[in-house]
Order: sequence, then structure tokens, then C-alpha cells
Amino acid sequence: MAMEPVVPENSLDGSRYASNAPQCNVLLFRKLDALSTEDSIREALMAILPVGISNILVMRDSLTNTSRGFCFVEFDSMQTAVYVEQVLQAFQPPFSVDGREVKVSYVKWPLTGTSNRSARMLVQRCLVLQW
Repeated sequence: MAMEPVVPENSLDGSRYASNAPQCNVLLFRKLDALSTEDSIREALMAILPVGISNILVMRDSLTNTSRGFCFVEFDSMQTAVYVEQVLQAFQPPFSVDGREVKVSYVKWPLTGTSNRSARMLVQRCLVLQW
């Protein structure tokens, strides 16, 4: 697997939450359209991989309530998250949501640098899950 480029820590596209290695049952989806919703992400994913999705949290702009271009997708297990990441990385044509190609990566743990309580709570579930 190719290493991802180094991204500035102050990046607003969710890159700072990305990891090259699985650390929990949550994946990071980036490069989403501003109008992407939890439902459109779930529909796109379930159309190609009917897997157990526990939760989807789209990070939104506090003023406009539009997507900030990334989300966290929680799966029922770490094994499922690893499987989904591997399938989507190899998927041709590339996986897309609402007409935009999506970059999928593992979530860096611990999740730092966010003031969003829901995102922190979602990723904190990583602590109790094991292979």
C-alpha cells in the first residue's frame, strides 16, 4: 500500500484524521460533495457492499450546515472496516458518492484536534473494540 502524502496539521479537509493502518472500526471518507448526506453515503456504500454500518457522521459547517467534505463511517467490527477499506481502495471505477470520487482511509487514533463532541464519541468506541 502506498504511503499517503504528509498533510499540514491545520488542514480542514479531514486529512489530519487519516491513518495508513487500521486502528479501530471507523473509516474516514474524504472529498465528499458539500451536499452529501448520511443517507447518500449509506446508499452508495450499500449498493456495492452490503455490510454492517453502525453510524455515519458527516462533519458539517456550523453556519451553513453543509458538509465540510468528510465524514466518519462506523462499522460493526474492525474486521468489517478493514474489509471495506481494502475493497474500496481496489474498486474500479473508483468509489463515489453524489458523483464525487471519495478517498477512503483508516481513522487515526486517538482522535485529536476536533471540538466536535459527536465525532470524538464515535471514535472513542475504538477503545473497546479488538481484532
